[in-house]
Amino acid sequence: MQVQDARTRTITGLMELNEKRCGTIEEATEMLHRVMKAVRATGKKGKVTLAFDIAPDKNDELALTVTCTPTCTAPSPDRKKALIYHDLDHLAFSKTDPRQLELLAEADAERKEKEAERQRQLDEANVARIGRGAETATA
Repeated sequence: MQVQDARTRTITGLMELNEKRCGTIEEATEMLHRVMKAVRATGKKGKVTLAFDIAPDKNDELALTVTCTPTCTAPSPDRKKALIYHDLDHLAFSKTDPRQLELLAEADAERKEKEAERQRQLDEANVARIGRGAETATA
């Protein structure tokens, strides 16, 4: 168990040394809270990473320089999408499908034709009721 404790103390010791000089723990904690908040808001995963850069010291062969750099990847919310149609005949964008316009025009023409036929039938019924129908016009 002593080896495990020594390893834990090494990482903790490096973090504490870096904290005194660079504020790494505070910065990593802020990042952690920011990522946790974004994860809760989006339901997606995020990441906080601590990178230890270790280099030999130029002046002392037994010394090492250690830099701990926290980084994070916070999830972002999904962007809303819009469905648009590209009318190739008019080279324009539209919310409505240009192919549907043809169908709407046909349906509108049919509706107008039915309305005109119904109006003709009403007119004929009114003329017949008044008594000036086709029989009186030819007499």
